[in-house]
Amino acid sequence: MTVSDLLAYIEEVEDHTFSDEVMCRWAAECEAGVWCGVMLQRPEDFAGYHWPEDAGRTLLLPPPYSGLYEAYLLAKIALCHHESAQYENAMALYNRLYSQTVIWYAATYDPAHGGRMPLPEENA
Repeated sequence: MTVSDLLAYIEEVEDHTFSDEVMCRWAAECEAGVWCGVMLQRPEDFAGYHWPEDAGRTLLLPPPYSGLYEAYLLAKIALCHHESAQYENAMALYNRLYSQTVIWYAATYDPAHGGRMPLPEENA
């Protein structure tokens, strides 16, 4: 899934007035959490994403774990719209997906001992 794919999906499922720049910034926030919290990489090694330059960039998590990004953006939209019930639901989903992602990643790549999955640009 690319940044552009993520934003297009969110546009389809949720009415919002946020710019692509804001949505891309939120996607980068979520990705930074994956980079640091799941992959155990250094924060200074994550450059973030910028719209439109990174629209075609492939996000780190493959399906089915890429739903984490969708839940995060939906939560951010709900938070900004002061929709507390939707926010709580989206964050509950995000937290469940995050936990599942950590378990999968740790079992598959063992980042505590230096392992990590190849980055999308390394597979190109």
